[in-house]
Amino acid sequence: MITRKQYNDALDIVEAYQKQIFKQEKSIRNTGKTFVRDWNQLCNCSTRLKNILKIVKDEYIEDIDEELFLKLRNAGKGTLIEFNKLKSF
Repeated sequence: MITRKQYNDALDIVEAYQKQIFKQEKSIRNTGKTFVRDWNQLCNCSTRLKNILKIVKDEYIEDIDEELFLKLRNAGKGTLIEFNKLKSF
């Protein structure tokens, strides 16, 4: 039979585990990077660039380099130049 003390000890362990997991998730979420879907310059760009970036909405703006960008469908040098200008703001 489980005693009240054993039950309370088990609850303490579960609570400590939940706090640990929450801290890990919080540190993972605070990378300081911006998701493409949350990028505030998205409203200032051309329709072509918006359509290109829809493909990578779960990527970070800071992680999209020239090589990755040019591999995207309908991406070219013109949209790359536009993207880099907006990215530098």
